[in-house]
Amino acid sequence: MISILLPTRGRPEGFKRFIDSVKQTISNKEEIEVLVGIDNDDTSTRQYDFTGCRVFEGPRCSPTKWCNALAEHAGGDVFVPMSDDIICETQGWDLALRQVIGDSKVACVWADDMNGRDNPTILIFTLGWKEIQGCLINDSCEHDFGDTWAADVARNAGVLVDGRVQLKFRHLHPDFGTAPIDQTYKDGMSTRQQDQKIFEDGERVRIEECGRMVDATVNLMPEKVGKDPLPISVIVPLQEDRKGLFEGIVRPMIHKNSPSELIVVAGEGGPGNKRNKGAEQAKHDYLFFCDDDIILHEGCLAKLHDYALRMQADVVYCDLVLVNNPLLKDMVFEAGAFSFERLIKRNFISNMALIRRDRFMKYDTALPILEDWEMWLRMEKAGSKFAYLPLVLFTALYRGECRTDPELSDSIEPQIRKLYER
Repeated sequence: MISILLPTRGRPEGFKRFIDSVKQTISNKEEIEVLVGIDNDDTSTRQYDFTGCRVFEGPRCSPTKWCNALAEHAGGDVFVPMSDDIICETQGWDLALRQVIGDSKVACVWADDMNGRDNPTILIFTLGWKEIQGCLINDSCEHDFGDTWAADVARNAGVLVDGRVQLKFRHLHPDFGTAPIDQTYKDGMSTRQQDQKIFEDGERVRIEECGRMVDATVNLMPEKVGKDPLPISVIVPLQEDRKGLFEGIVRPMIHKNSPSELIVVAGEGGPGNKRNKGAEQAKHDYLFFCDDDIILHEGCLAKLHDYALRMQADVVYCDLVLVNNPLLKDMVFEAGAFSFERLIKRNFISNMALIRRDRFMKYDTALPILEDWEMWLRMEKAGSKFAYLPLVLFTALYRGECRTDPELSDSIEPQIRKLYER
């Protein structure tokens, strides 16, 4: 069943117009339910005709809060948050919506509001989305930016489905000259600046929501671990004095993550040289360089691979736990979202990133340090797409001395930066 969630306030004509448009455009009325939320101080409700609707009354609250509350009473597996300034335009939109969702258990569908905006304002959610998030939309924002918030999480989690061609709902809005300014609009505008600040300050929360979404939807079945190899070549640049650590802890966890091959490069040469040699031997679609003091968490490679596919990314990186690092105390390192502006300032991507083999560019072995940072900048310049998966997927033990010499780093950083600055 498809559950339409309709908060309404002070717009009896708009409410009737929307309900009429639903009746005129749906293909199967038995598969549709309409849940209406009304504020108990709204005196205009006596003008409404609620025939065929399930009506809920409560203290005045924002449309987003109403949609979340109505969803708790809904019986559908798809939730369609609407408002009293929308008209359904697509004939048979209920069938079209089912086709757009397909077999996806978790999806956030972007419908066309017919105002030509690139920013999603009409979003439709599956039950799986609600079960993972605990609600449809984060309701921190009072009126505005709730849809932008949800779309940001969905896009970064790889579950935003573009249904704008198949699904059209006309949004009548004063900003586009298609609706008059009324009190309901004024009430929403009164919190716009506050909502914008809440949205801007909420990046960390959205990253956490994205991580939770990815973790719950990753194509990883526990019973298949160790049975179905992933198309990944794991390459380990091994130091002589770490053989015991590698054989005892690192290698078993790599095998538990089921790559198609493990390439260990020992002997003379620095890490960059060994990584390059390993990449030359690799046969599979993706490369994962794993240092000899890295403990992969269970499911690490599967989650990185799944995310690379859904985001169509050339490089996927994640968060990690740092242990015994001489420069940093034990801590969770949160890499953060990718942007060139961030990367040109400093490196935040570890060597333990999943890389498409056909996009890999060799480490510059002439550099004594920072060769990973230089390679990421070079790959970005060549057009590679980077994606950040906000999950902690491995632990870095860091035994012995750290290679990064602060003084040497200070001298080399400006030289690298100068090569790639725009």
